[in-house]
Amino acid sequence: MSSTTAIEAATTERGSAIASTVDDAADTSVEPSPAVSACTLDDEELREALGTSEHGGFAFVGTVTSVEEHVEQHPPGIETTAGPEPPGPVPWVTFEVERWYTADWGTTFAIFMPGLEPLVGHPWRVAGNAYSASVDEYFGQSGEADPCTSGPDDPQGRRVFDDVYGGSVDAGAGVPSGQPDPGVVQELRAAQEAWRDAEPAAYSMVLGGYSTSADTVFGADCRPGRVVVIDGTATEAVDTHNACRLDPTTVPTVDELFDAAIRVAGGEGFSYDVDPTGRSPLRFAVYDRSVETTVTVHTVSDNIVPAVIGWDEVGAAAAEGRRRWRQAALGSYQLTIDTGGGERNAYDVGARFVDGEQTMLEVNGKRTDPSTLELPWHPSTVDHLFGLIEELAGEGNVVAVFDPETGHPTDVWFDPVINGIDDELEVHVAIDSS
Repeated sequence: MSSTTAIEAATTERGSAIASTVDDAADTSVEPSPAVSACTLDDEELREALGTSEHGGFAFVGTVTSVEEHVEQHPPGIETTAGPEPPGPVPWVTFEVERWYTADWGTTFAIFMPGLEPLVGHPWRVAGNAYSASVDEYFGQSGEADPCTSGPDDPQGRRVFDDVYGGSVDAGAGVPSGQPDPGVVQELRAAQEAWRDAEPAAYSMVLGGYSTSADTVFGADCRPGRVVVIDGTATEAVDTHNACRLDPTTVPTVDELFDAAIRVAGGEGFSYDVDPTGRSPLRFAVYDRSVETTVTVHTVSDNIVPAVIGWDEVGAAAAEGRRRWRQAALGSYQLTIDTGGGERNAYDVGARFVDGEQTMLEVNGKRTDPSTLELPWHPSTVDHLFGLIEELAGEGNVVAVFDPETGHPTDVWFDPVINGIDDELEVHVAIDSS
Protein backbone atom coordinates (compact mmCIF):
# COMPACT_ATOMS: atom_id res chain seq x y z
CA MET A 1 0.00 0.00 0.00
CA SER A 2 1.41 3.37 -0.91
CA SER A 3 1.36 6.34 1.42
CA THR A 4 0.16 9.89 1.03
CA THR A 5 1.89 12.82 2.68
CA ALA A 6 -0.32 15.72 3.69
CA ILE A 7 2.21 18.44 4.58
CA GLU A 8 1.07 21.06 7.05
CA ALA A 9 1.21 24.58 5.65
CA ALA A 10 4.56 26.27 6.11
CA THR A 11 4.31 29.43 8.19
CA THR A 12 7.15 31.49 6.75
CA GLU A 13 9.51 31.55 3.81
CA ARG A 14 12.96 32.91 4.50
CA GLY A 15 16.29 33.38 2.83
CA SER A 16 17.45 33.08 -0.74
CA ALA A 17 18.65 29.90 -2.42
CA ILE A 18 22.05 30.44 -3.98
CA ALA A 19 23.90 27.21 -4.37
CA SER A 20 24.50 23.78 -5.67
CA THR A 21 22.41 21.04 -7.23
CA VAL A 22 23.14 17.37 -7.44
CA ASP A 23 24.24 17.86 -11.07
CA ASP A 24 27.27 19.75 -9.78
CA ALA A 25 28.57 16.46 -8.40
CA ALA A 26 29.25 14.97 -11.81
CA ASP A 27 33.00 15.60 -11.42
CA THR A 28 34.06 13.03 -8.85
CA SER A 29 37.56 14.49 -8.73
CA VAL A 30 36.59 17.37 -6.42
CA GLU A 31 38.44 17.60 -3.15
CA PRO A 32 36.90 16.10 0.00
CA SER A 33 34.49 18.38 1.86
CA PRO A 34 36.33 20.43 4.46
CA ALA A 35 34.92 20.30 7.98
CA VAL A 36 35.45 23.86 9.14
CA SER A 37 34.83 24.00 12.88
CA ALA A 38 36.40 25.00 16.15
CA CYS A 39 36.60 21.33 17.15
CA THR A 40 39.12 18.66 16.25
CA LEU A 41 38.17 15.53 18.17
CA ASP A 42 40.02 12.27 18.47
CA ASP A 43 38.05 9.03 18.69
CA GLU A 44 37.61 9.12 22.46
CA GLU A 45 36.59 12.77 22.46
CA LEU A 46 34.10 12.10 19.63
CA ARG A 47 32.73 9.12 21.53
CA GLU A 48 32.28 11.25 24.67
CA ALA A 49 30.68 14.12 22.73
CA LEU A 50 28.19 11.79 21.05
CA GLY A 51 27.45 9.98 24.32
CA THR A 52 26.55 13.21 26.11
CA SER A 53 24.58 14.77 23.23
CA GLU A 54 21.19 16.18 24.05
CA HIS A 55 18.21 13.79 24.03
CA GLY A 56 16.12 14.30 20.91
CA GLY A 57 19.09 14.64 18.58
CA PHE A 58 19.78 12.94 15.27
CA ALA A 59 22.66 11.03 13.68
CA PHE A 60 22.95 9.65 10.16
CA VAL A 61 25.21 8.93 7.20
CA GLY A 62 24.20 10.46 3.88
CA THR A 63 25.29 12.16 0.69
CA VAL A 64 24.89 15.90 0.12
CA THR A 65 22.42 16.60 -2.71
CA SER A 66 22.11 20.40 -2.40
CA VAL A 67 23.60 23.29 -0.45
CA GLU A 68 21.86 26.63 -0.11
CA GLU A 69 22.13 29.54 2.30
CA HIS A 70 19.25 30.62 4.50
CA VAL A 71 18.73 32.54 7.69
CA GLU A 72 18.65 29.90 10.38
CA GLN A 73 15.33 29.20 12.10
CA HIS A 74 14.75 27.34 15.31
CA PRO A 75 12.12 27.38 18.06
CA PRO A 76 12.61 29.89 20.89
CA GLY A 77 14.76 28.54 23.69
CA ILE A 78 16.60 25.97 21.58
CA GLU A 79 20.35 26.03 22.22
CA THR A 80 22.16 25.93 18.88
CA THR A 81 25.69 26.32 17.62
CA ALA A 82 24.91 29.64 15.99
CA GLY A 83 23.38 31.02 19.19
CA PRO A 84 19.91 32.50 19.73
CA GLU A 85 20.46 35.24 17.12
CA PRO A 86 22.27 33.87 14.04
CA PRO A 87 24.54 36.53 12.48
CA GLY A 88 23.45 35.75 8.93
CA PRO A 89 22.72 33.01 6.41
CA VAL A 90 24.17 29.58 7.13
CA PRO A 91 24.34 26.46 4.93
CA TRP A 92 20.97 24.76 4.50
CA VAL A 93 21.91 21.29 3.33
CA THR A 94 19.79 18.47 1.91
CA PHE A 95 20.99 14.88 2.20
CA GLU A 96 20.08 11.59 0.63
CA VAL A 97 20.32 9.52 3.80
CA GLU A 98 21.86 6.06 3.65
CA ARG A 99 21.62 4.93 7.28
CA TRP A 100 20.18 6.30 10.53
CA TYR A 101 21.84 5.84 13.91
CA THR A 102 18.86 7.46 15.63
CA ALA A 103 15.16 7.41 14.67
CA ASP A 104 14.58 6.85 10.96
CA TRP A 105 13.25 10.09 9.45
CA GLY A 106 13.31 8.86 5.88
CA THR A 107 15.67 8.99 2.93
CA THR A 108 15.69 12.78 2.49
CA PHE A 109 16.68 15.11 5.31
CA ALA A 110 17.49 18.84 5.32
CA ILE A 111 19.30 20.67 8.12
CA PHE A 112 21.28 23.80 8.95
CA MET A 113 25.06 23.30 9.11
CA PRO A 114 26.70 26.39 10.64
CA GLY A 115 30.47 26.30 10.74
CA LEU A 116 30.70 23.55 8.11
CA GLU A 117 31.27 23.60 4.36
CA PRO A 118 29.72 20.49 2.78
CA LEU A 119 29.96 19.99 -0.98
CA VAL A 120 27.37 18.36 -3.22
CA GLY A 121 28.07 14.71 -3.92
CA HIS A 122 30.14 14.04 -0.79
CA PRO A 123 29.18 11.57 1.97
CA TRP A 124 28.98 12.87 5.54
CA ARG A 125 28.42 11.53 9.01
CA VAL A 126 26.21 14.02 10.80
CA ALA A 127 24.95 14.38 14.36
CA GLY A 128 23.08 17.30 15.87
CA ASN A 129 20.09 18.83 17.59
CA ALA A 130 16.64 18.08 16.14
CA TYR A 131 13.74 20.50 15.70
CA SER A 132 11.14 21.35 13.06
CA ALA A 133 11.93 23.91 10.36
CA SER A 134 10.10 25.71 7.55
CA VAL A 135 12.34 26.71 4.65
CA ASP A 136 10.90 27.47 1.21
CA GLU A 137 8.77 24.41 0.37
CA TYR A 138 10.33 22.27 3.10
CA PHE A 139 8.37 21.88 6.31
CA GLY A 140 9.01 19.20 8.85
CA GLN A 141 11.61 17.46 10.94
CA SER A 142 15.00 19.15 10.66
CA GLY A 143 17.64 20.56 12.98
CA GLU A 144 21.19 21.79 13.23
CA ALA A 145 24.38 19.82 12.75
CA ASP A 146 26.97 19.88 15.50
CA PRO A 147 30.28 20.88 13.85
CA CYS A 148 32.22 19.05 16.55
CA THR A 149 30.61 15.65 15.89
CA SER A 150 29.83 16.01 12.15
CA GLY A 151 32.22 15.63 9.26
CA PRO A 152 33.05 13.85 6.02
CA ASP A 153 32.33 10.15 6.27
CA ASP A 154 35.22 7.78 6.97
CA PRO A 155 35.49 4.18 8.23
CA GLN A 156 36.94 5.10 11.63
CA GLY A 157 34.23 7.69 12.30
CA ARG A 158 31.57 5.15 11.35
CA ARG A 159 33.01 2.70 13.86
CA VAL A 160 32.75 5.31 16.61
CA PHE A 161 29.14 6.10 15.63
CA ASP A 162 28.33 2.37 15.53
CA ASP A 163 29.78 1.90 19.02
CA VAL A 164 27.94 4.87 20.52
CA TYR A 165 24.54 4.26 18.90
CA GLY A 166 24.58 0.48 18.76
CA GLY A 167 24.64 0.23 14.99
CA SER A 168 22.33 1.77 12.40
CA VAL A 169 19.32 0.99 10.21
CA ASP A 170 18.61 1.44 6.50
CA ALA A 171 16.94 4.78 5.84
CA GLY A 172 13.27 4.54 4.93
CA ALA A 173 12.91 0.81 5.52
CA GLY A 174 10.10 1.25 8.03
CA VAL A 175 10.38 -2.34 9.26
CA PRO A 176 11.55 -3.19 12.79
CA SER A 177 14.53 -5.48 13.13
CA GLY A 178 13.02 -7.50 15.99
CA GLN A 179 10.76 -10.53 15.67
CA PRO A 180 7.16 -10.30 16.96
CA ASP A 181 5.83 -12.47 19.77
CA PRO A 182 3.91 -15.32 18.06
CA GLY A 183 1.17 -15.02 20.68
CA VAL A 184 0.70 -11.33 19.84
CA VAL A 185 0.47 -12.09 16.13
CA GLN A 186 -2.05 -14.86 16.81
CA GLU A 187 -4.26 -12.54 18.85
CA LEU A 188 -4.09 -9.80 16.22
CA ARG A 189 -4.95 -12.30 13.49
CA ALA A 190 -7.92 -13.55 15.51
CA ALA A 191 -9.15 -9.98 16.06
CA GLN A 192 -8.72 -9.29 12.35
CA GLU A 193 -10.82 -12.33 11.44
CA ALA A 194 -13.50 -11.24 13.92
CA TRP A 195 -13.52 -7.80 12.29
CA ARG A 196 -13.83 -9.33 8.83
CA ASP A 197 -16.81 -11.40 9.97
CA ALA A 198 -18.57 -8.35 11.41
CA GLU A 199 -17.33 -5.63 9.03
CA PRO A 200 -20.23 -3.47 7.78
CA ALA A 201 -20.66 -3.16 4.02
CA ALA A 202 -20.31 0.60 4.48
CA TYR A 203 -18.93 2.51 7.43
CA SER A 204 -16.96 5.56 8.48
CA MET A 205 -14.22 5.74 11.07
CA VAL A 206 -12.16 8.37 12.80
CA LEU A 207 -8.50 7.52 12.45
CA GLY A 208 -6.07 9.12 14.87
CA GLY A 209 -2.34 8.93 15.33
CA TYR A 210 0.86 9.66 13.48
CA SER A 211 3.74 7.91 11.78
CA THR A 212 7.29 9.20 11.46
CA SER A 213 8.31 6.08 9.58
CA ALA A 214 8.47 6.13 5.81
CA ASP A 215 5.66 4.13 4.22
CA THR A 216 4.85 2.27 7.43
CA VAL A 217 1.20 3.09 8.02
CA PHE A 218 0.10 6.32 6.40
CA GLY A 219 3.23 8.37 5.83
CA ALA A 220 5.27 10.80 7.85
CA ASP A 221 2.91 13.77 7.85
CA CYS A 222 -0.33 12.39 6.52
CA ARG A 223 -3.04 12.52 9.14
CA PRO A 224 -6.33 11.21 7.79
CA GLY A 225 -9.07 11.94 10.27
CA ARG A 226 -12.39 10.73 8.89
CA VAL A 227 -12.42 7.84 6.43
CA VAL A 228 -15.43 6.36 4.62
CA VAL A 229 -15.15 2.71 3.54
CA ILE A 230 -17.60 1.00 1.18
CA ASP A 231 -17.29 -2.67 0.22
CA GLY A 232 -13.81 -2.87 1.73
CA THR A 233 -12.42 0.15 -0.14
CA ALA A 234 -11.83 3.65 1.22
CA THR A 235 -13.94 6.07 -0.85
CA GLU A 236 -13.41 9.31 1.07
CA ALA A 237 -10.60 10.51 3.33
CA VAL A 238 -10.41 13.89 5.00
CA ASP A 239 -7.60 15.38 7.03
CA THR A 240 -9.74 16.88 9.79
CA HIS A 241 -6.81 18.93 11.15
CA ASN A 242 -5.70 20.62 7.94
CA ALA A 243 -9.22 20.62 6.42
CA CYS A 244 -8.32 19.02 3.11
CA ARG A 245 -9.14 15.89 1.17
CA LEU A 246 -6.72 13.01 0.64
CA ASP A 247 -6.57 10.43 -2.10
CA PRO A 248 -8.65 7.67 -0.48
CA THR A 249 -6.73 4.94 -2.30
CA THR A 250 -3.69 5.77 -0.14
CA VAL A 251 -5.52 5.53 3.20
CA PRO A 252 -5.77 2.18 5.01
CA THR A 253 -9.02 0.47 5.95
CA VAL A 254 -9.44 -1.23 9.34
CA ASP A 255 -8.48 -4.57 7.79
CA GLU A 256 -5.30 -3.07 6.34
CA LEU A 257 -4.46 -1.49 9.70
CA PHE A 258 -4.53 -4.93 11.29
CA ASP A 259 -1.98 -5.95 8.64
CA ALA A 260 0.11 -2.89 9.52
CA ALA A 261 -0.01 -3.73 13.23
CA ILE A 262 1.22 -7.26 12.54
CA ARG A 263 3.96 -5.91 10.27
CA VAL A 264 5.42 -3.68 13.02
CA ALA A 265 4.72 -5.98 15.99
CA GLY A 266 8.40 -6.83 16.29
CA GLY A 267 9.30 -3.24 17.14
CA GLU A 268 10.48 -2.04 20.52
CA GLY A 269 7.72 -1.17 22.94
CA PHE A 270 4.95 -2.53 20.71
CA SER A 271 1.57 -2.32 22.44
CA TYR A 272 -1.96 -2.85 21.23
CA ASP A 273 -5.63 -3.06 22.21
CA VAL A 274 -8.48 -4.69 20.33
CA ASP A 275 -12.17 -4.06 20.92
CA PRO A 276 -14.48 -6.98 20.16
CA THR A 277 -17.49 -4.65 19.98
CA GLY A 278 -16.09 -3.15 16.78
CA ARG A 279 -16.70 0.48 17.76
CA SER A 280 -12.98 1.05 18.39
CA PRO A 281 -11.55 -2.10 16.83
CA LEU A 282 -7.82 -1.40 17.06
CA ARG A 283 -5.13 0.69 18.71
CA PHE A 284 -1.42 0.04 18.39
CA ALA A 285 1.83 1.86 19.04
CA VAL A 286 5.48 1.07 18.45
CA TYR A 287 8.72 2.96 18.86
CA ASP A 288 12.18 1.99 17.73
CA ARG A 289 14.72 3.41 15.32
CA SER A 290 13.01 2.03 12.24
CA VAL A 291 9.38 2.59 13.20
CA GLU A 292 7.63 5.23 15.26
CA THR A 293 3.89 4.94 14.92
CA THR A 294 0.75 5.25 16.97
CA VAL A 295 -2.65 4.51 15.46
CA THR A 296 -6.13 4.51 16.95
CA VAL A 297 -9.27 3.51 15.08
CA HIS A 298 -12.34 4.82 16.86
CA THR A 299 -15.89 5.99 16.29
CA VAL A 300 -16.72 3.36 13.69
CA SER A 301 -20.29 4.07 12.58
CA ASP A 302 -22.71 3.54 9.71
CA ASN A 303 -22.70 7.29 8.96
CA ILE A 304 -21.13 7.57 5.49
CA VAL A 305 -22.43 11.05 4.65
CA PRO A 306 -19.69 13.04 2.88
CA ALA A 307 -17.88 15.69 4.92
CA VAL A 308 -17.97 19.40 4.09
CA ILE A 309 -14.75 21.37 4.36
CA GLY A 310 -13.97 25.05 4.95
CA TRP A 311 -16.12 27.82 6.32
CA ASP A 312 -17.91 28.63 3.05
CA GLU A 313 -19.19 25.06 2.71
CA VAL A 314 -19.75 24.49 6.43
CA GLY A 315 -21.57 27.81 6.89
CA ALA A 316 -23.98 27.02 4.05
CA ALA A 317 -24.47 23.44 5.27
CA ALA A 318 -25.13 24.65 8.83
CA ALA A 319 -27.80 27.10 7.64
CA GLU A 320 -29.51 24.32 5.70
CA GLY A 321 -29.05 21.94 8.63
CA ARG A 322 -30.72 24.36 11.05
CA ARG A 323 -33.68 24.64 8.66
CA ARG A 324 -34.00 20.85 8.44
CA TRP A 325 -33.67 20.47 12.21
CA ARG A 326 -36.57 22.85 12.83
CA GLN A 327 -38.61 21.14 10.12
CA ALA A 328 -37.93 17.70 11.63
CA ALA A 329 -39.37 18.89 14.97
CA LEU A 330 -38.33 15.77 16.88
CA GLY A 331 -40.41 15.29 20.00
CA SER A 332 -38.76 12.67 22.21
CA TYR A 333 -35.14 11.57 21.76
CA GLN A 334 -31.84 10.91 23.46
CA LEU A 335 -28.92 13.22 22.63
CA THR A 336 -25.25 12.38 23.15
CA ILE A 337 -22.53 15.00 22.63
CA ASP A 338 -18.85 14.12 23.08
CA THR A 339 -16.52 17.12 23.08
CA GLY A 340 -12.72 17.14 23.25
CA GLY A 341 -9.55 17.91 21.35
CA GLY A 342 -6.31 19.76 22.09
CA GLU A 343 -5.67 19.89 25.82
CA ARG A 344 -9.37 20.04 26.63
CA ASN A 345 -10.78 17.64 29.16
CA ALA A 346 -13.37 15.22 27.83
CA TYR A 347 -16.83 16.77 28.06
CA ASP A 348 -19.48 14.13 27.44
CA VAL A 349 -23.13 15.10 27.51
CA GLY A 350 -26.14 12.81 27.73
CA ALA A 351 -29.56 14.44 27.53
CA ARG A 352 -33.18 13.29 27.25
CA PHE A 353 -35.88 15.32 25.51
CA VAL A 354 -39.66 14.84 25.78
CA ASP A 355 -41.98 16.87 23.57
CA GLY A 356 -38.98 18.95 22.58
CA GLU A 357 -38.09 19.88 26.16
CA GLN A 358 -34.94 18.76 27.92
CA THR A 359 -35.95 16.63 30.89
CA MET A 360 -32.58 15.17 31.91
CA LEU A 361 -28.97 16.28 31.54
CA GLU A 362 -25.78 14.48 32.54
CA VAL A 363 -22.24 15.75 32.04
CA ASN A 364 -19.47 13.17 32.37
CA GLY A 365 -21.98 10.84 34.02
CA LYS A 366 -23.25 13.33 36.63
CA ARG A 367 -26.62 15.07 36.76
CA THR A 368 -26.12 18.71 35.84
CA ASP A 369 -28.17 21.91 35.90
CA PRO A 370 -28.29 23.27 32.32
CA SER A 371 -28.00 26.84 33.63
CA THR A 372 -24.46 26.13 34.88
CA LEU A 373 -23.08 25.32 31.42
CA GLU A 374 -20.69 27.74 29.73
CA LEU A 375 -22.10 28.44 26.28
CA PRO A 376 -21.33 28.00 23.49
CA TRP A 377 -18.33 25.91 24.57
CA HIS A 378 -20.36 23.29 26.47
CA PRO A 379 -23.33 22.54 24.22
CA SER A 380 -26.17 20.38 25.52
CA THR A 381 -28.76 20.87 22.76
CA VAL A 382 -28.70 20.82 18.96
CA ASP A 383 -29.38 24.56 18.91
CA HIS A 384 -26.28 25.01 21.10
CA LEU A 385 -24.28 23.09 18.48
CA PHE A 386 -25.38 25.46 15.75
CA GLY A 387 -24.51 28.34 18.08
CA LEU A 388 -20.98 26.95 18.51
CA ILE A 389 -20.53 26.80 14.74
CA GLU A 390 -21.70 30.42 14.46
CA GLU A 391 -19.37 31.51 17.27
CA LEU A 392 -16.29 30.13 15.52
CA ALA A 393 -17.36 30.97 11.95
CA GLY A 394 -14.46 32.12 9.80
CA GLU A 395 -11.75 31.19 12.29
CA GLY A 396 -9.08 28.81 11.01
CA ASN A 397 -10.03 25.40 9.63
CA VAL A 398 -13.25 23.45 9.96
CA VAL A 399 -14.61 20.09 8.79
CA ALA A 400 -18.17 18.97 9.47
CA VAL A 401 -20.71 16.24 8.73
CA PHE A 402 -24.45 16.88 8.91
CA ASP A 403 -27.29 14.37 9.10
CA PRO A 404 -29.09 14.45 5.73
CA GLU A 405 -32.55 13.92 7.28
CA THR A 406 -32.67 15.92 10.51
CA GLY A 407 -29.90 18.38 9.59
CA HIS A 408 -28.09 18.24 12.94
CA PRO A 409 -24.29 18.17 12.93
CA THR A 410 -22.99 14.67 13.63
CA ASP A 411 -19.26 15.52 13.67
CA VAL A 412 -17.42 18.84 13.67
CA TRP A 413 -13.67 19.46 13.85
CA PHE A 414 -12.52 23.02 14.59
CA ASP A 415 -8.95 24.35 14.39
CA PRO A 416 -9.43 28.07 15.11
CA VAL A 417 -5.72 29.01 15.07
CA ILE A 418 -3.89 27.41 12.16
CA ASN A 419 -0.51 26.11 13.37
CA GLY A 420 -1.57 26.98 16.92
CA ILE A 421 -0.98 24.53 19.74
CA ASP A 422 -3.81 22.64 21.49
CA ASP A 423 -6.57 24.99 20.32
CA GLU A 424 -8.41 22.23 18.44
CA LEU A 425 -11.99 21.32 19.32
CA GLU A 426 -13.98 18.37 18.06
CA VAL A 427 -17.61 17.48 18.69
CA HIS A 428 -19.33 14.16 17.96
CA VAL A 429 -23.11 13.88 18.18
CA ALA A 430 -25.61 11.02 18.21
CA ILE A 431 -29.42 11.17 18.37
CA ASP A 432 -31.65 8.19 19.14
CA SER A 433 -35.33 8.88 18.51
CA SER A 434 -36.46 5.24 18.48
